[in-house]
Amino acid sequence: MSIFVVLSEVDNAKLETLIKETYPEDYYQLSPRQWLISSDETVIKLTEDLLIIDEEKGPGPALVFTISNYYGMADPAIWEWLKAKREQYES
Repeated sequence: MSIFVVLSEVDNAKLETLIKETYPEDYYQLSPRQWLISSDETVIKLTEDLLIIDEEKGPGPALVFTISNYYGMADPAIWEWLKAKREQYES
C-alpha cells in the first residue's frame, strides 16, 4: 500500500469527481486542490486511472507523488486517516 498526493494547479471539479468515484473509501481531501489517496497501485497506474494524462477526456494538469515518509503539523483528522490506512493494509 502506498499513500499518494495529488496536486492540481487550479480548482478542478472534474478531478475531484474522478477521485471520489475511483477511490471512494481511500481518499482524503486536504484542500480544493490537494488530495491524499491510499492505494496499492503504482503512481503511473493511479495517474492513468484518474485520466490525468488523457488530454481529451482528462481533468487537466495535475501532479501525483508517492509519499515515502511524512512529518509535520496538521489537522489531527489527517494523521488519523493516515494511521487508519496504514493499519488497514498491515492487517
